[in-house]
Amino acid sequence: MLQPDGSITFVDELLDLLDNLMAACAKGAEAPRSDLEKGLMLTYALGVLQCEICTLGDGLGASPVFGSLHPLQLFEECCSETRESHGPQYRQRLNAIQEKLRQRGWPTARPESSL
Repeated sequence: MLQPDGSITFVDELLDLLDNLMAACAKGAEAPRSDLEKGLMLTYALGVLQCEICTLGDGLGASPVFGSLHPLQLFEECCSETRESHGPQYRQRLNAIQEKLRQRGWPTARPESSL
């Protein structure tokens, strides 16, 4: 989580969480039968995580300690700017994440078709 440069990333923890979900699904009737089903399951799970993270943030952001400024607004602006600019840091993170997805056998873009 905490990187040597002081930054924070949860990519490995999130991928492990998704791995655990996929393993649990593989044991039951929900096992994906194709890469498409696997991709749909993974993106659905990410959507659920995103909704829950937003709700957690809203719960924290409602605290009077923040006054009228909701702290998640700062991150929403940062995230949308990063996506829009597709700068070198974004591309590096995306390439690293795509490689981790490939290592797990999960659907992702081919290396040469990355942004």
